[in-house]
Amino acid sequence: MPRTATATKLNLKPLADRVLVREIEEDQAEVGGILLPEDAEADQDLIKAEVVAVGTDKDEIEVKAGQTVLVDRFAGKTITRDDATYRIVKAEDVAAVVT
Repeated sequence: MPRTATATKLNLKPLADRVLVREIEEDQAEVGGILLPEDAEADQDLIKAEVVAVGTDKDEIEVKAGQTVLVDRFAGKTITRDDATYRIVKAEDVAAVVT
């Protein structure tokens, strides 16, 4: 079962138009019922992540804590804590909300 992170536990509060997300590692990449090898997954430009906290410009940011989003793989700064990978990205680097 995935661990739910909180910004308070990390002692991080994003500022301005930034969003703190926790990367979600999926066990296997599967597209249209076809199992993809690990190296094919690395070629994808977007990663799935959970929004942990949003910056102080909350009126300008369209995502909320707890939502699952797709984020540009190369965006932001990466932080590793307690065997989880977090990123602080600009709100514009969030490509979509997963529904």
